[in-house]
Amino acid sequence: MTAASRTINDLQECFNEKNLFEIVSKYSPKYFFKLVLVYNLYYPRSELLPEELESFFISWKNRVPQKQLTLIIVSDKNPLYAHDENKKIIEKYTKLGIIKFS
Repeated sequence: MTAASRTINDLQECFNEKNLFEIVSKYSPKYFFKLVLVYNLYYPRSELLPEELESFFISWKNRVPQKQLTLIIVSDKNPLYAHDENKKIIEKYTKLGIIKFS
């Protein structure tokens, strides 16, 4: 394993989707409303569990001021749909108007 590969692996371990969503929901500015996730060769799939995704959407729903979050996924296929339950959760919060998903 090369030094670059180890660095990427270390970053992925400490900066994963769960941590990102916690940071966004707790510390993003009140006018933050768009989140773009890019999945590529180095981070090809989502490891976010359904309960972690739902927890983020609940936190977002309770933010003040409440603005609909635009969630954009850049990938060949939607990695958040790796868990069927994630798809249902995304659809639920889209219907509730908490997120706009594309």
